[in-house]
Amino acid sequence: MIRLALSLFITAALCGCAIDPNVSWAPDILKTKTSAPPAPEPAPDMRVLLQTKMAEFFLPSAAASNISFSAPRRAALDWTSCIRATVNGATGGSIGQQTYLFNISRNSVARQEHVGAAHFCATETYQNL
Repeated sequence: MIRLALSLFITAALCGCAIDPNVSWAPDILKTKTSAPPAPEPAPDMRVLLQTKMAEFFLPSAAASNISFSAPRRAALDWTSCIRATVNGATGGSIGQQTYLFNISRNSVARQEHVGAAHFCATETYQNL
């Protein structure tokens, strides 16, 4: 008898639980509210970003010149853009034209990666700054 009462109590307690909150027997106040996903971030204007925030892309000692950029691509949570520039190395000497992949999030550089000839950046179409 005690086992039956305990089973009924547990069953009654769990009746409010469901995978889909619209199917649950619980009152609306106890249901999990799902929020709408945030609106997708618009594509960054790479020309404006490079002109106004050059220090986020290259160190001043790199003396970046002959800068060109690809159209931004949508990534999982941000945007990516390939940028080519003639830059100076750590010792101050020119290391020639280099290609970098930048992740842009909320109009700021989130990540920078030097890429080689096998990367998809090699096939991108570039616009001069």
